Amino acid sequence: MNNILRGFVMDRLLSKLAFSAVLITGIYCFSGVPTINAQESPTAGNLTLEEIIVTARKREESLMEVPLAITAFTEEDIENLALKELSDLVDHTPGFYYTEYSVGRGHREHRRLIFRGMQPRTDIQTRQNATVFIDGAPTLGSEIGAIENFERIEMIKGPQSAHFGRSTFAGAINVITKTPGDEFGGSITLEVGKYGYSRLVTAIEGPVGESDISYRLTASTYDYDGQYNNAIQPSQDLGSRSTDDVSLTLYAQPSDKFSAKFRYHKWTDEDGPDV
Repeated sequence: MNNILRGFVMDRLLSKLAFSAVLITGIYCFSGVPTINAQESPTAGNLTLEEIIVTARKREESLMEVPLAITAFTEEDIENLALKELSDLVDHTPGFYYTEYSVGRGHREHRRLIFRGMQPRTDIQTRQNATVFIDGAPTLGSEIGAIENFERIEMIKGPQSAHFGRSTFAGAINVITKTPGDEFGGSITLEVGKYGYSRLVTAIEGPVGESDISYRLTASTYDYDGQYNNAIQPSQDLGSRSTDDVSLTLYAQPSDKFSAKFRYHKWTDEDGPDV
């Protein structure tokens, strides 16, 4: 009986030793995996971020160094994110949204720009908390036109009166348009979708004769029929929108120390009642 009990204890002890050896071997093999992976990716430390230059303080500065809260969209970002109008910027700018001035109609040219929840206490256009600036010039209203003309959009949060003047206590939208090139070129963009959605943008640029002046001409049209019929005014669907936009930019740089940009922009909105 003692021999049987002694044999049983020895078998249990050997089984435990074998299990411990397997467990230690498994842990050792598992601990070696991260070392192998770390050696297989030596180029991970060579990755660099592209520097973004902004002009929120009236001079060129790196976005990483400027002491302001800015959400910047480069020309590449505008294309990749398919930004088309102000409402698209809301989806990609934390702490920014807008409300409509009028009730019952979608007047897109009159919107209250709201940064960090600071709403204006008046509907007077020249007494707002935030303003849109295009190439440094303030605009009345919130219509920014065809975004395809923009080289960069800077959503600046916080008081900006020192750099942009009044009506910027909550923030500012600083838009930099594309500079016309000195070679002939152009583009055509056509989009179609449901509910009568269509958008056509054409652009052409090039030099003016043999002078130092170059131009960029852009024209766009946008139509949307809305999703619901209007029982009161059958000719105008609920939520319908229509926009015609044209802009002309002239650029001259007679010397390395002087350059001038002239821009003409006109747009017409015709929106139906809101849903």
